[in-house]
Amino acid sequence: MLELESIHIDPLSYDVKPRGDSQRLDLENAVLMQELMSMKEEMAELKAQLYLLEKEKKALELKLSSREAQEQAYLVHIEHLKSEVEEQKEQRMRSLSLASSSSKDKECTETTTASLTLAELKPYSESDLTTELANALRRFSILFISTVP
Repeated sequence: MLELESIHIDPLSYDVKPRGDSQRLDLENAVLMQELMSMKEEMAELKAQLYLLEKEKKALELKLSSREAQEQAYLVHIEHLKSEVEEQKEQRMRSLSLASSSSKDKECTETTTASLTLAELKPYSESDLTTELANALRRFSILFISTVP
């Protein structure tokens, strides 16, 4: 069985250690200090790397939130453009119906009306309305094709 050495030095039993043992302890102490300093440097490098990664993360989060806001703005803009397209379609249909009704009125009575009502359409048969609409669409497509470059 081995006898354990005490960590406390008893001044009475203190023996002078040989010089080689002292040098070995100094060398071990120097190696431990070198390892400690190396670990401290590594820890400092890791902290610096963590700091940079946190900054990069914040920058990416800001970029993401700005992209999300930009996406929302584009979606609103798309909806606005769709409503404008729908309004333009309605205006074209109104202008076509006005043009067809005014040409029909000019042919029939030489008077113009602002718009057609359901009561005004009742006397016409379905085939007459279909023919008139087809003629108006043909005139519109001819006008549309001639105006588009």
